[in-house]
Amino acid sequence: ATLNTFDYLTFNSIIIFKYLLYHRSKGYLKKDVLMELLWPEDDPVKTAKRFHVALASLRKTLEPEITRGTPSSYISRSGDAYCIDIGDEGYVDIDNFKKELKLAKKTKDSEELIDHLLKAEAIYRGDFLEEDLYVQWCDEEREGFKEKYLQLLEEIIKYYHVKKDYKKCIYYANKYLKTDIYAESIYQLLMIYYSRIGNNAMVNKIFKKCKDNIIKGLDCPVSKETEKLYHELTS
Repeated sequence: ATLNTFDYLTFNSIIIFKYLLYHRSKGYLKKDVLMELLWPEDDPVKTAKRFHVALASLRKTLEPEITRGTPSSYISRSGDAYCIDIGDEGYVDIDNFKKELKLAKKTKDSEELIDHLLKAEAIYRGDFLEEDLYVQWCDEEREGFKEKYLQLLEEIIKYYHVKKDYKKCIYYANKYLKTDIYAESIYQLLMIYYSRIGNNAMVNKIFKKCKDNIIKGLDCPVSKETEKLYHELTS
């Protein structure tokens, strides 16, 4: 499919908005940085006009009633650099996600730890800017947040494992597999937890699911450890 002029302008405006929003802690970002983000192979002289048109479109989107020459309430300029201000009431979920992880890392109290981890888990709704799979600057950030999410799920599972709350262990292990279907160690844990609550049918089902996903997706067999665990739990 091809983008018409309106779609292309809207796409560029949205990318500028997302980039400024995510990097707003850095303060003002140079116009050259934003132009390179959108048109890395093009002549900066030619792309300067495109940039200002996209920026004007973004201002109009954020403030439909804004008139030409009126300063934006959200997009600030300093020379040839720009930043975004979301105000005191502004909310960015990824900031709260990072905040909860930071608080979890600081505490030594297990109850405070799980509270922060559960809050962070509830904030995470999927891959970072998953609609922008082909926007290069998102790739590293996306993988980084996914890794942090999987790590916090591991910590939550460990917490409930110690508490012997196997139903919650199962719940969060299944959440883990929704993000990483090849995590063989999580399949192993699921088989153990289902076995401990006496659900042998699910032990069989999880083992089959593990085999199917790994064979089809990774073109290799499950590990000997997984095979051995399955036979120990079902013998």
